[in-house]
Amino acid sequence: MGKKRTFIVFLCLTLTSCASIPKESPELSQEIGKRVAAMQSSHLQLVRKYFDLKRDKVNEVFEEEWIPAYAESFFSQDQVADYWEKLVEEDDKEERLQFLVRLGPRMLEEIRSKQAEFLEPLNTLESQIQDSLRNDYQQILAANNTLTSFLSNSSKVSQNRDRYLELFGVSQGKINTYIDEVDERSEQVMELIKKANLN
Repeated sequence: MGKKRTFIVFLCLTLTSCASIPKESPELSQEIGKRVAAMQSSHLQLVRKYFDLKRDKVNEVFEEEWIPAYAESFFSQDQVADYWEKLVEEDDKEERLQFLVRLGPRMLEEIRSKQAEFLEPLNTLESQIQDSLRNDYQQILAANNTLTSFLSNSSKVSQNRDRYLELFGVSQGKINTYIDEVDERSEQVMELIKKANLN
């Protein structure tokens, strides 16, 4: 009986070294993981919408300020201005249309190229922020997955521990009593050691 009791005490101390983890803990941790993933999606969407607003503002200024200035500069070039004046004087609508059809694609390409150039810093910054957010959220989700796995495994260990203790007829109250007794004895031994050093 003495060996059995010693074994049970040893088993209790070993098994109770794991903190008691409620069985709901893994589910709670999984729910937190889902909410973090939803937050990531919302956060990235917010960043996209914010940068869309900024791009809209840049495009507005570009269309109101840069395109008219570009058109004025383009048509004030001597060669272009002289040819346009000639077409206006001759009142040749067909030739004016052909002139604009020939110049239009070149002008449009320059306008689009300049617009992309103005938007590039915003696009680059948006990409950097999104990459940084994704990286941060991946680390949080990886930590959450690790925690969820730990809680799930620990919860199973805790449930198995309780089952084995019941098999041996050991209640949680007895375990607590044994642990209190060990704590008390340890304190007594430490006090004795301290007194021994003083003498």
